[in-house]
Amino acid sequence: MLRQFSLSLPLCFFILTLRLLGEPLADLQTNFQTRCDFPAADRDSLNTKLDASYLSALQTHLEKAKTTGKLDTVLPLHDEVLAMKAAKFPLPELTKGASIELVQMRTKHTEARTKILKSHAETLTTLADQMDGALKNLESELTKTGKIDDALAVKQVRTSLATDQTILAAKSRLNSGIVTTNGEGWKSLLLEKAQVENKQQTYVGPLTLAKENLQKTYLKGLQDPNVKPESIYITHAPSKVQFKLDQKATQMRGKIFLANPSGSVRFKIFAGEKLVFDYLMKQKPSIHSFEIKFEPTDQIRFEADPHGNSEFDWSAWASPEIR
Repeated sequence: MLRQFSLSLPLCFFILTLRLLGEPLADLQTNFQTRCDFPAADRDSLNTKLDASYLSALQTHLEKAKTTGKLDTVLPLHDEVLAMKAAKFPLPELTKGASIELVQMRTKHTEARTKILKSHAETLTTLADQMDGALKNLESELTKTGKIDDALAVKQVRTSLATDQTILAAKSRLNSGIVTTNGEGWKSLLLEKAQVENKQQTYVGPLTLAKENLQKTYLKGLQDPNVKPESIYITHAPSKVQFKLDQKATQMRGKIFLANPSGSVRFKIFAGEKLVFDYLMKQKPSIHSFEIKFEPTDQIRFEADPHGNSEFDWSAWASPEIR
């Protein structure tokens, strides 16, 4: 068994088989086990430190909140502390009424944990691919020398490796791009690299990084309780934001909304240089869901154009996802 690394049954069988097949395979097994062991230990160590830091910060804020005597202020922090102590990952949704500060703390913790898990998944996937390559070469050599039974055994090991649930989970994490994937391949566009190309307002970007008064303006105007603050990207018209994707996408879904119903904004999405979404929102309804398809591209651009006076054009995108 790999130290601090949870092996699935196929991979356990895979290691046992290698040991039974002789020195060449035993050497491969030992090397593979060692090279998987250390990244797993590093992952666990980094997560332990990160979780301890977050829990400490939560407890500090909780003690301050208690002095206010306001139960509604204390409960979200109290519940988050309990969730962290119980190591419930991914963490449950924040309690209704969570402060902007708590939302920001949770977002930073989740993003940091995602990076750690993604890094480990990349390492494990690379090691598994390298191991498969080495096994493939050995299978070929055994076949050439007429050791057919041994070659078949190696092929069976390769099959076990290819269907191992631990390795498949690592590859799935990389394909989905985030720990909060819904299992259908969708991932948040907000995890991709973004560059603001044009703006006339003081701030364009993630809601959780905006000043507190601006966050309150948007959250007050949001008419959908199912939208999480950390999924909102502000593009007060007029503005343009270019996203560079790690992998090409062909679909997008999400919501657009106006924090002020007196505003009017034309929301546009460009896939590459092609306009694939164009929707004029004015007055009510102030939120609109969309799902679109387009040709494969690694370039997505959001545009928010004012429809006349831009004074009330408090526009934003909520939960934009791609696959």
